[in-house]
Amino acid sequence: MKNKYLLLGPEIGLKGDKIEEIKQRAKNAFPEIEVKKFYANDKKDITAFILSLHESSLFGDVDFLILQNIEALQSADFKRIAEFLKTNTNDERFIIFTTDEIKTNNAEFDKLFANGEKFIFYEMFESQKIPFLVSEGRKFGVILKNDAASTLLSLSEHTTIALRSKLAELVSYMRLNNLGSEITNEIIYSHLEHQKGEDGFTLSSYLAKRNTEGALIALKSMMSENAWNPSALFPSLLYSLLRAESAAINKDKGLKGDAIFNIVGQNGENTIVRSPKEKDTINTFLRNYSLSSISAIIRTVIKTEGLLRNSETILHDVILSKMITDITSTL
Repeated sequence: MKNKYLLLGPEIGLKGDKIEEIKQRAKNAFPEIEVKKFYANDKKDITAFILSLHESSLFGDVDFLILQNIEALQSADFKRIAEFLKTNTNDERFIIFTTDEIKTNNAEFDKLFANGEKFIFYEMFESQKIPFLVSEGRKFGVILKNDAASTLLSLSEHTTIALRSKLAELVSYMRLNNLGSEITNEIIYSHLEHQKGEDGFTLSSYLAKRNTEGALIALKSMMSENAWNPSALFPSLLYSLLRAESAAINKDKGLKGDAIFNIVGQNGENTIVRSPKEKDTINTFLRNYSLSSISAIIRTVIKTEGLLRNSETILHDVILSKMITDITSTL
């Protein structure tokens, strides 16, 4: 095969970028190219994929074939596909194989892909995330400096897909409200206040009041939404709690008034809490909890997030409800 590619690794967004890059190259060479996608964990798809290989080869069609989840391939399937790749060296079609693993479970298959045909997309290192956001901001036509990028990181899952989605939301909000071309912390906070479904912030406000019933009702409402994803709850909840903890530290140092809201962000730079809504939540935390209690809440939330990741969906309601009652009743 002339145009075969093996895309490995867990970073789905960057892997998708590479697929689009190869797809564009294919369309430049063959404008009428047809894209076909198959999944290796579906036996019918495997049969259809292998049949498509031989049919296209027979009639000379130029296709763009994608076979995903190849970690699910059986040894016999690997062998049949490998044999085709080795014997059809003049085939001009484009074939992409993908897996979220960093290698396939078939070493001989891996060896068929030379440099420039095999790519591994690892999750980003911490040091890469802010530069990635700044660079993506430029692609959206906006300015994003390190401080605001750090704030966005604290509010999002750290995959390229999640970060791009968050940026797209912000850019749309800015353009709708004529807010200029730079994403600032103030714009991020303003956007959060106008967003619907602010799961973590809503829950944080109830926790601050020790309002167990309100927090449980809010949780039930969140979980009843079609797009409910428990992992989306924690970035904003932890973000709110960490800022309340910073304000509590300032209070324990003897600071008063607005000085309490001059806090240290995750990147070590000073930032000021400006949102009246957020100030109200933080003040409520400071009235109802000590610094040590707020820190204990943060540990409880982090522990709960880890527990959810390793639990069946049916248990999520029980686990999250216990987290709420533990916080409002005992901490």
